[in-house]
Amino acid sequence: MRLKYITLCLLGLSISGCAQHVIKTNTSDQSLGKQATQGLNAMFENANYDMKGQFSIQTDIEFDQKSAENKAKPAESSQPELDPKLKKQLDQLIKTQKIPFSQKEKKLLYQAIANESIQPSARYYDEDESASPQSKIAQSLVNVLNDLQFSYSGSVHFREKLAALTLQLSYQKPTLQVNAQLPMIFDFDDHKFYTNYFAFMPFMVNRESQDRLAYVDFSKHKEALAQYNLKKFADYLKQMNALPYLLAEQNQVQSIDLSRDEKNAGLIKKIRYVGDVDTVYTQLELFDYVNARYYTSQIKSQPWDDTEQSDVEDAAVDATAAESAMEAAEEATRAAAAAADASEEGDEDEAYASVQRVNELVNAKIHNAMYHGHDQDDEQEYAASEVTEAVIDAESAYATAAATDYDEESEEAHDATAAYAESDEDEESANNLSEEVCQALIKTKQVPIGKVTLCQDYQDIRVIPLQEESAQLASEAEASDTEAVSVDAVEQLKPVFQQYQTEQLVDAKQFQQLWQKHQPEIQQALNTKDKVSSKLVMDVGLEKKGRVQTIDYNMAFSEPRLGQLKLKSTNQILNYGNATAIDRQAMKQAKSIQDVSKGSLFESMLNGLLSPITGQDPNIEEAETASVDEISEANEEIELPEYLSTVALNSYKRHQSELKAYQAAFAVAFANYRAQYVRYYSANDLNEISEVYAYRFAEGLKEPTGQALKRLNQLRDKHALHRYQDFDDLGSSVNYYVQSGIGESKGQAEWTQLKKTYKTKQAIFAHLYQKNFLENYELDPAEKAQLVKAAQIYARAFVDDTNGKLSEASLQGLAAEHEELFSQSVYYETYKTVQKHMK
Repeated sequence: MRLKYITLCLLGLSISGCAQHVIKTNTSDQSLGKQATQGLNAMFENANYDMKGQFSIQTDIEFDQKSAENKAKPAESSQPELDPKLKKQLDQLIKTQKIPFSQKEKKLLYQAIANESIQPSARYYDEDESASPQSKIAQSLVNVLNDLQFSYSGSVHFREKLAALTLQLSYQKPTLQVNAQLPMIFDFDDHKFYTNYFAFMPFMVNRESQDRLAYVDFSKHKEALAQYNLKKFADYLKQMNALPYLLAEQNQVQSIDLSRDEKNAGLIKKIRYVGDVDTVYTQLELFDYVNARYYTSQIKSQPWDDTEQSDVEDAAVDATAAESAMEAAEEATRAAAAAADASEEGDEDEAYASVQRVNELVNAKIHNAMYHGHDQDDEQEYAASEVTEAVIDAESAYATAAATDYDEESEEAHDATAAYAESDEDEESANNLSEEVCQALIKTKQVPIGKVTLCQDYQDIRVIPLQEESAQLASEAEASDTEAVSVDAVEQLKPVFQQYQTEQLVDAKQFQQLWQKHQPEIQQALNTKDKVSSKLVMDVGLEKKGRVQTIDYNMAFSEPRLGQLKLKSTNQILNYGNATAIDRQAMKQAKSIQDVSKGSLFESMLNGLLSPITGQDPNIEEAETASVDEISEANEEIELPEYLSTVALNSYKRHQSELKAYQAAFAVAFANYRAQYVRYYSANDLNEISEVYAYRFAEGLKEPTGQALKRLNQLRDKHALHRYQDFDDLGSSVNYYVQSGIGESKGQAEWTQLKKTYKTKQAIFAHLYQKNFLENYELDPAEKAQLVKAAQIYARAFVDDTNGKLSEASLQGLAAEHEELFSQSVYYETYKTVQKHMK
């Protein structure tokens, strides 16, 4: 999550509804809004402050009441059966693609796909139409939630880059009283997060560490964090604070009377904002969208990539199985990345320690060379060059040969695709299908899948009917329409506001002019027939210096079919410039979170939860390489979409083809998540479609040449698959699982070739360091020549360090021009990779 969304958390504006407003300016309202904004922004203008508050959630949602329209009984059979037509098409597809399934695997796969097709509403009710165990549990949790009281206290220290927050939970009943707290400390200077979660999860902490803080080290992300321009980021948040007040309607901002207690507490004014959540959410999201280029280039300090814009434009508003597949894919990708980063905890620690040692030695070496002359180093460099000359020559020869092969291989492909790509760009506007065209395609006998995707994603029109699933999804869509009004409104308005994107900040006042200018479009986007009540009241209390002292929120949501939800929060900002000190002694005595969990009941589970941050999860690799028989013996069932990795791996082992592996996984994914497509298209069509998808998404596939390329372009024409917009997001999800499944086999083959070519660990490290460096940084020809020498020097340091012999002599030949060619992150990743495969 990007850091700027702390503003959304602060305002509590993450729940959407619908509204319609007309902007009218009022001098008094604007003056009050300015005072409220200045008060809120005081939090960014003081060195430190304390904070505390309370919040509660109240709801009358009833899970155990079955609505009349949802009384459909589940199937009488205990196990749902796969649709016969879908089964027949899938059988043909498996045969066409020669996917190596045993009869047992096919049976388990078909059962898994059938299980996925069960209507969600049926899962919450027993056959006698009474509430299911799941709904009863959900209702019990809601009842507990209504009785819970949440509070917090903490402090922020900007100069020290420290923040402390303690969450408190209270549950009070006549026969049960529970109080628990969760202290947390964020240290952005030392890149550590401290906490003690014993009160909430005592079984996760060993006996010796129950009174200590535990920390998670996120220093491997410090390079990314260091790129943020914090001053500009703070200014950006100030503009977001001002936005709701600048765009407020007449009488939305009011001054209200203070109570006696409030006056005694030091308040001199209280300013109330009354509105609705979805309108403010839309305002903030569009402000964020207009400033996307500015945020990327000026705050994140990264070059703007046009693909970021196309990714936004390509986002589908469909909230069906595709979203679930993508979320699951992201989970698996993070897990796969963690497993690839480090298979053992020791590797991670050793790599980081080696980076620190070599980096310190490089800095010392360069410093000495700059201030104490170069004579001795030059003699050492000459001697070192004789040792490494043969390796450098081999490296250069290999690179030259690879470049030559690539040029010969790609020249023909470039010529063959140039005219095709040019015509593709010329037809871009023609391929943006209108609503009328999509409606007409519904009556067309055979529609190319690219046009089906365009209509679904951009016009929300299903060209291919869902058949027996249509009633279920139509009901789901109706229920979710009012929940997604703000999201839909933002997506509808993005094309209107896209023209205003710039690398210069569009501040709140400038955005106010844009908001007023496009009122007709905004009114149309926010207008909906099914209106959900989503009232928001925000009170900002100011002290004598005009700084915010209290912030109170009251939000109420009402939906006839679900019930009411009320959120209330009271917050205080205190002690500006004199905040409570954070206990640094407790931080010094803290142990790593792995240490405090050793010997506890859930030691391995905790490692899994932390894997996205630490990259340490010893169970992931074992789980990913488990065979189908092992899965079946344990559960006698297949879990989708994780099983796609197994499908891809089995196909890759049989055919040694990444294309075949992708096509096999694609077939299974479409059978499960796009069943209507498998019914609609023939097995041969789906085989061709999967081939085009593979060349779009599979990372290791290069464009073919000659007649093969000509055939591929013909398939793209046939199925209308040219631009990114023509492809279903599921294609990217499939690739995540394919790479996860075949990565180990591909990696072994690549390492076999590396060992054969370079022979020694030092030579392989030098080669991979160059390769990884060039993937992250752009160099001119002269710098590339220096990189070859620098890589050899750092490779020698790597070998000496792993042998415990790192010294100044390890960097013989290091010159000032090599300093910029040392990247801690590149060294870190190269170290882990080489150590993993060459221990």
